[in-house]
Amino acid sequence: MPDCKQILPDAHVKRSAGVDGNNNPGSGSFLAYLLQGISGRDILNNSQLSECFDDIFLVVFPTCAKVYCAPDAYEKLLPSARLWGSTEFHCLRAEEQEDADDAEHYKVSTFVKVLTGVKTLGLALTPKYDAATKTMNPGDKMEVEQWPLVQAYGVEGIGRRGFFTMSFEIKDIWSNIQALYCQLDGCTIYRSLTQSIPMLVQHWEEVISAFNVRSPTDRLGLTERVAGESLLSE
Repeated sequence: MPDCKQILPDAHVKRSAGVDGNNNPGSGSFLAYLLQGISGRDILNNSQLSECFDDIFLVVFPTCAKVYCAPDAYEKLLPSARLWGSTEFHCLRAEEQEDADDAEHYKVSTFVKVLTGVKTLGLALTPKYDAATKTMNPGDKMEVEQWPLVQAYGVEGIGRRGFFTMSFEIKDIWSNIQALYCQLDGCTIYRSLTQSIPMLVQHWEEVISAFNVRSPTDRLGLTERVAGESLLSE
């Protein structure tokens, strides 16, 4: 679990994926990194986030994490959560989840409860591409107001009245967490040793085998594309 103080001092980091977070790419990437160990260039593919994590929000504090999740995600979250230290789960039982209205009310109420006392939120706002300067500009904090979960928070009698961005100081941490994805951490090494390297060895052996079944004369006629097809296709 990344140290929140290193990402954004004295701030609270909130993540909401799926429809509730308006499919925010920063949230999806962060959850894929934190919950599934996906990093590097693989993080660009948000579809790698398991569907069971669509209905989840995660608030990371400097000393703990608070999570809302659906019942089917709870068991899958436990292996990661055990490594975080202090983690507080909010999850209905499967039978309680059957009533959609009650489940939605519980989720929004939990969201309000978790954010009680919070003044600053760090969010990975979606950067905007400036065609004129060919650069990426910081995202607009009003993006958060489009999130269904945030809109539900503002309903009278549930959360604070008014705009969410008026109740909390929003800080963009998109660029800060991008650096995390490139670090060679323990999970990345494990995935490389158990998945990437065995696959590389297998394809390399296929290339060598393709050479061995040919005569020296036939080998001279091989192009790089044909000879290395197994490696190039991955």
